[in-house]
Amino acid sequence: MKQDAFTAGGTTTSNDISISDLVHYCSSWTWRAVDALSQAQDFNADPKWISDRLNISVEVAKDALEGLIRIGVLVKSGDTYTSQDVFSFADEEQLERSDLYQIHSKIKAQVSERLSVRDCFANGIVLSNKENIRNFYNKFSALMADLNASSLNDSTCTEVYGLELSLSRLSRER
Repeated sequence: MKQDAFTAGGTTTSNDISISDLVHYCSSWTWRAVDALSQAQDFNADPKWISDRLNISVEVAKDALEGLIRIGVLVKSGDTYTSQDVFSFADEEQLERSDLYQIHSKIKAQVSERLSVRDCFANGIVLSNKENIRNFYNKFSALMADLNASSLNDSTCTEVYGLELSLSRLSRER
C-alpha cells in the first residue's frame, strides 16, 4: 500500500519523478492496483494475467506495468518484481491545488465506477477543525498500513481493493 498525495501536501521523490508522473500514478487506479497486485505471492507480470485479475484490457495492464517500472515503483530483478516506496511527501508547496483536484477527481471516479453491492461504502459530513481532521487522517493512514501489513502476511489475501477518503473543508475558514 502506498500512502501518497492524498495528504494534500507536496512531494519529493528519490528518483526525480516528474510531478506529471506522480499525478498520473496517484490518479490511475490501474497503475496503483497493479502495484498492489505485485505484492501478491502468486504475482505474474504477464499483462494477460494482470488483465484477467483486474478485469482490464491487456493493453492497459501492459501500460501500467511498463509505467510502474519506468518511474521506479516496480523494480524487476530476474523474474521477480519488487514494489518500491519512491515517494515521500513533505513540502506542502510542490503539488498545486489543481494537481490535487485532478488526482482526487480521477481516482474517485475510477474507484466509484467499480463499486457493486458486494462492496462497502460510507460517507458523512461532520463539524470539526484542522487539528482533529489531521488526527483522523493519521489514524486512517495507520489503519490502512495495518491492514496492508496483516494482508501481506496472509496467503488467503488475493483481492485488490480501492480505498478512498476525502477530507475536504466545505465551509469558509473563519
